[in-house]
Amino acid sequence: MGERFETLPRLPVSVVAPTDHGALGPVHDGDDLHLEGRGIEGREFPFGANVASLLVFDMDAAGIVNRIEILVPRTRWQAREEALSAPGGVGGGSLRVVGGRPEVYVEDVAPRFCFSGAHRQLAIEIEPLVQTTMWVALSPSCRALVNGGFLAGLVVAL
Repeated sequence: MGERFETLPRLPVSVVAPTDHGALGPVHDGDDLHLEGRGIEGREFPFGANVASLLVFDMDAAGIVNRIEILVPRTRWQAREEALSAPGGVGGGSLRVVGGRPEVYVEDVAPRFCFSGAHRQLAIEIEPLVQTTMWVALSPSCRALVNGGFLAGLVVAL
């Protein structure tokens, strides 16, 4: 059973061509918020990733992220005045988790969940943004932030 799990210090990702099931957008389920791709009903998600037990990723057999559960309730999101915005043009794509095993755990990080009410934007910061951070449009309402092949965060329009 130990061969199924891999513990990593950061979540390695690559950006692949856009897919419907990788076009993550916000879905509200009561007080819970998920990011889900289109057309995922009936699809199998044999792979998973867990970031600090705060973000749970479901992936298909190719490793493409189809769903992210946000396990931090709104009441624990930090308030932020300003919104994050891309420094330039944003290309589209889907996220693919790169790993050698079906289950990936990233434990030693402390994601921040920051909400700008004025801009209706949730910024999930997994690691600091740098000048070379790549912004990827997963859908019109969700951007992934990638630092040198590792997921740095997500920006979601609510």
